[in-house]
Amino acid sequence: MKHKTKFILWPVVIIWFLLFMPVGFLLFHRKMKTDKEGAKINSRIMVLLGIIVLLLNCYYCYWFKFVNTGAEFSEAIPGIILLTCISLHMFYGSRKVKESGVRYQRYMELIVDNHQTNTERIAAMMALDFPKAIKEIQEIIDGGYLEDSYLYDNNRRIHLSDRFSRTNIRHEATKAESLKVLICQNCGAQNKVTTGTVCECEYCKTPLS
Repeated sequence: MKHKTKFILWPVVIIWFLLFMPVGFLLFHRKMKTDKEGAKINSRIMVLLGIIVLLLNCYYCYWFKFVNTGAEFSEAIPGIILLTCISLHMFYGSRKVKESGVRYQRYMELIVDNHQTNTERIAAMMALDFPKAIKEIQEIIDGGYLEDSYLYDNNRRIHLSDRFSRTNIRHEATKAESLKVLICQNCGAQNKVTTGTVCECEYCKTPLS
């Protein structure tokens, strides 16, 4: 089952980076924290940004050393340190984001697919301490990935909304399995129909069989 939630888009992050960098950094970190489903892509983007910043740092050193010869190289040290820290942060952060994404997928498999709602068991299966597991589960809920669900019984249970109930998931699966595609013999169009029903082509109205 695919889960949809709202998160900050990359163009918004980039625009704010160009307009006002502190806000850009704030949005960047928020996206990394909330966009669980895009963690794999986001981690690669972070590595790419880290490489770009590293290259800019190299050019900055070259420019100060060989182009801007009228200035002391010591004046470039604060900028070099800043760019180095940013690139290292990107490389380290990409690994953390990727690990977070893997854990998110595991949480969703346990909670939604396996219908495991006992948080102590979930923590044990994830090989995490209980407070950390609760914190991450709450982040998933707050992020909208478990819509209308909540923790109760001193955070030891998860109440899942009807959308994630076993009955609803089974119903959706049965509904998908009951659909089949028939090709109209008259116009060649593909039509999705429910197994065992008599219907006609939605394009040319020819009876389907």
